[in-house]
Amino acid sequence: MSSSYDPQESGSLAAAAAAVKFPDARYAGAGAYFAEYAKEMARASETIDPAAMERAGSLLVDAYARGARMFSCGNGGSAAIANHMQCDHLKGIRTGTDLAPQVLSLSTNVEVLTAIATTSATTKSSCTSCSPRPGRVTCSSPCRLPAARGTSWTR
Repeated sequence: MSSSYDPQESGSLAAAAAAVKFPDARYAGAGAYFAEYAKEMARASETIDPAAMERAGSLLVDAYARGARMFSCGNGGSAAIANHMQCDHLKGIRTGTDLAPQVLSLSTNVEVLTAIATTSATTKSSCTSCSPRPGRVTCSSPCRLPAARGTSWTR
């Protein structure tokens, strides 16, 4: 069985993301910046669909229970988020629980990244070991690797 959830498909989320350009002004100091940042975070949190979060959480819990591999990936700042996801799962979720998620960040290994990029550029292929397919979960940012294009959460 295979299913997918793409948070980018949400019309309100896409519209909200397109409208956000923070910071959009210069601030007199750190306090003024923080006040506006806190307002922006509160506004952004209102765009989160609780049902979508529930679906994403269910996919992850199911993957933990099955011992499925999960891959996270991203470009630029999203690569850092992918690495952080791996850390959160390998340390945070395993600490004090009986869960043992298998999360691999495709952004953490320069050798793998350059091998995928070189192969993709010269042969138009992509990383088949991390391609979305039944039983695997791939979490990615809107900027996706060719192997994960079109999926943000796949099981």
